[in-house]
Amino acid sequence: MSQTSNFFSDMALARFVAAQNRTVEKIVCHLFINFVDHNNPLQVIENVQLQFKDGNVLTISLNDEGNGLDAVEFKFDAENHVIPEEFRDKIKFLPVDASFTTLWKEVIGLDLLAVRLTRDQEHYKSDAVVLDFGKEKREITLGPLDGLMIDYFEE
Repeated sequence: MSQTSNFFSDMALARFVAAQNRTVEKIVCHLFINFVDHNNPLQVIENVQLQFKDGNVLTISLNDEGNGLDAVEFKFDAENHVIPEEFRDKIKFLPVDASFTTLWKEVIGLDLLAVRLTRDQEHYKSDAVVLDFGKEKREITLGPLDGLMIDYFEE
């Protein structure tokens, strides 16, 4: 585990800055769903993608080590996200339009005013991201099961 993986890279920081002041059009969450227990499927958020009216996208995901967040380039391609044959009835990887969920519907049409991070001297920790839409804010953190947790953020 690299010490630098606990901080956002310059590329991630640049992606956060580029996303600011853009109007949110759609929110897509990419989920892994484990159906080993069909009565209690386990859903893990792999990433959350903010799609903006101007065509730009900000995707927040786990970093490669799984111990922090990252801003990544991601394009869902069903062919590249094929689950091996022996797991197809147990595991699914799906894009879900979350735009009209209770958590996200209030931010559609708003500008992403700022991406707020925790500073540690000259670096920014990759433990959490606060998406600031003005009157609405959302926090993305690491989930307990290797996925993302997304919640309302209040000062």
